[in-house]
Amino acid sequence: MYVRSLVLWPCISVILLTAVPVYSQVTRSFAEPIERSEVAAAEPGVVVRILVKEGQQVKAGQVLAELDREVLIQSLRLAELEAASRSKIDAAESLLRIRKQRKETLAPLLKSGHANPAELEQANAEFEQALAERNRAVEESEQAAIEVERIKAQLDRRVIHSPLDGVVTEIHRRAGEFIAANDPRFATVVQLDQLRVRFYLNAEIVEDLERLMRVPLQVGTQAKARSGVVEFVSPITDSGSGTVRVDVLLNNEAGQLRAGTPVKWLMTPTSLTSVNTSNSN
Repeated sequence: MYVRSLVLWPCISVILLTAVPVYSQVTRSFAEPIERSEVAAAEPGVVVRILVKEGQQVKAGQVLAELDREVLIQSLRLAELEAASRSKIDAAESLLRIRKQRKETLAPLLKSGHANPAELEQANAEFEQALAERNRAVEESEQAAIEVERIKAQLDRRVIHSPLDGVVTEIHRRAGEFIAANDPRFATVVQLDQLRVRFYLNAEIVEDLERLMRVPLQVGTQAKARSGVVEFVSPITDSGSGTVRVDVLLNNEAGQLRAGTPVKWLMTPTSLTSVNTSNSN
């Protein structure tokens, strides 16, 4: 009886080993914001107003801060006055009408012998000069209008806007501090309604993965069960480790999860289903 048990035991061991999926894998990572922006000032300058606080929710396009704009505002006022003024154009057009009238008056007089060719030639030259002065006045007015738009654009560049919906996690400058061109950062804004988890999986496992597949995850120190959705499967296998980068999205619209939360994925052939990202929870 004892001899028979020894004979059967190797067979049982072989059966148990072959029952385990050959490409199951447990991999761990951390949840990160789906978007992170180091919001920078477009131009150097002194911070005069800060309109947000750390931890505050912001919308895309919302004003975060303003740089000193007083000199530009004064320049804008002068440019607007110059653009609105028609005095140069009106004066040039008045002179042009006089020169045109004189030219038209001399032409028939020359035919009747009451004017000489030199007078008509001079009248034509004066008319052309007046026409050029009128055109130059119009161009200067157009350039003044362009200058107004340029200054407005420069003023807007001295207002710092949030590029995305998210949360201000850090403000790098205080009111009165100078933002330099070589370090233009003002604040960090992160988008947390979805979290991205980056895994590195064995290449043979990735063959079964597709974008928008739902995958089971264990989130946090208590390993709560959540589902994520495959966002990206890299087409490149790392030659050193034999792994492939896979990005998974976690729905966080309720804001229950914190960036940096540990996430574990038990990857097996039966753990995959194809879904739309809007159905993840």
